[in-house]
Amino acid sequence: MDAQTRGSLARGTGLFGAMAVVMCGQGLLGAAVGLRAEHEHWATGITSMVMAMYFVGFLLGARVTSWTIPRIGHRLTFVGLASLNAVVPLLHGLWIAPVPWAFGRLATGLAMAGSYVVAESWLNDLATNDTRGRMLAVYMVTSMVGATLGQLLLNLASPDTYRAFVASAVLFALGVAPLLARPPEQPAIARHGAMSVRQVVRLVRSGVVASAIAGVVWGGLASMGAVYASRIGFDTRGASFFVAAGTVGTVVLSWPVNAWSDRRPRREVIVRAATMAALLGVVLIVLPPRSPAVYPVYLVFGGLCTSMYSLASVYTNDWLETEQRVAATSALVLVVGIGSILGPLTIGGAMSLIGPRGFFAALTLALTSIAVYIRHRIVVAPDAATV
Repeated sequence: MDAQTRGSLARGTGLFGAMAVVMCGQGLLGAAVGLRAEHEHWATGITSMVMAMYFVGFLLGARVTSWTIPRIGHRLTFVGLASLNAVVPLLHGLWIAPVPWAFGRLATGLAMAGSYVVAESWLNDLATNDTRGRMLAVYMVTSMVGATLGQLLLNLASPDTYRAFVASAVLFALGVAPLLARPPEQPAIARHGAMSVRQVVRLVRSGVVASAIAGVVWGGLASMGAVYASRIGFDTRGASFFVAAGTVGTVVLSWPVNAWSDRRPRREVIVRAATMAALLGVVLIVLPPRSPAVYPVYLVFGGLCTSMYSLASVYTNDWLETEQRVAATSALVLVVGIGSILGPLTIGGAMSLIGPRGFFAALTLALTSIAVYIRHRIVVAPDAATV
């Protein structure tokens, strides 16, 4: 690792740590909500709608942070969002019903979207085009390590009791500690400009389209993975390990995939990663659902799926000026949120129509769409950012 990369990573240490702890809380809460809904015997349509509200909150969070960051800065925005994150799990534990849970998922989605905008725009400001892929890789790895640990905490704090929700709230509250202990240098508030989604599309069309479809993939994995595991007969322990396998894949593959994108044309890397993931999706459709081979295949599949957004984000930021990054990141998160709303709804519909295998069928179709679209745009205009 060269000195430039080491310097960039060192400046982001506090932010990496903060997101790791926050994602631990999010990993525990997301899995607990999905499994508790199943244990309450809610219909698939009700569960998928409740889970989709998380991504409706994404739309609000992306807009809120594009307003707050230019006024109070990255650090105070992150602290405020962490406070909201810490309150919601306690309310989940008090009211076990679809309507309050839907509003709770919306609030969590708002807070998490805002946290992603803060973290990603801050890290992109600290990075350069030569180090951006690896900077985002470390961000993904630390975040997913936290999420994996959170999901595995289900084995210590059952979603059928209040403990899982209290533990999640505590983790969200502790998330501000690393950021306050080692705060990176903040981008100057005056440097942040305004950009609409349409303006970002005009600048980097491929990045926005890939982010939108990646949102469908990510939303489906995050919201319906535990539901799929339950439907094929896993108990709480088996479901937690299944969900964690995909997250471990992100930890294992983020660095090599994103480092690959620092050395090769990024759109080419997106096409190849999406194609490999789609092929693995076909394998997972064919394999018996509870075969031991599912775990390693799903590990690689999950890692490639979650790399789609980071690759699209890195590619987009390569073409942006510093003052455009907060607004552009907010726009990307907004687009991902729209895609992610469709993720659990589409997968829930596919599972209702053709059974549990609909989970992988819908994901494979989305991944194929990314590969086909980006390959088409490379052929049409190989050297232009706006394709």
